[in-house]
Amino acid sequence: MKLFRAVRLKYLQLLRIKDTPHRVALGLATGIAAGCLPCMGVQSLLALPVAFMIRANKIASLIGVWWTNPITFIPIYYSEYVIGTMFSDYSVLNYSEFYQKTSQLRNLEDVTNLGLEILMPMTIGSLIAAAVIGPLAFLFFRDLLEKRRDRRLRKRKMNAKFKTNPAE
Repeated sequence: MKLFRAVRLKYLQLLRIKDTPHRVALGLATGIAAGCLPCMGVQSLLALPVAFMIRANKIASLIGVWWTNPITFIPIYYSEYVIGTMFSDYSVLNYSEFYQKTSQLRNLEDVTNLGLEILMPMTIGSLIAAAVIGPLAFLFFRDLLEKRRDRRLRKRKMNAKFKTNPAE
């Protein structure tokens, strides 16, 4: 239940950002792409400068990074690890072995101590995932936010119309 409330809070924070749908979606996609990278704890530090450079919404980029968190990072990183093994010579660990090696990660030093057999495929897979998920997230959220903006504008126009002409 707490996870649902946290996701809902992030969603509501995203909807309340006062910026264009394009800039918000661009910021969110930047954060989501940075969240793919296997360096939890510094993903925000990577997303913010990129958001500044491409003139994306900074708050949305921080919200986007949140998708990799202590609850979701192992399944996400495992998926990226498997993708990375497809594009490298490393063999695949099963999920339980991967979980055992990564569930105790607390900081960037712990990540670097994983070793090349995990870190290299995970990095390759995370770059591929970021390159695919980032643009898809941008397109999806830009469309979603534009539709929401258009609905709100229509609703405001209808309310204004009824306030000025209540007899119609």
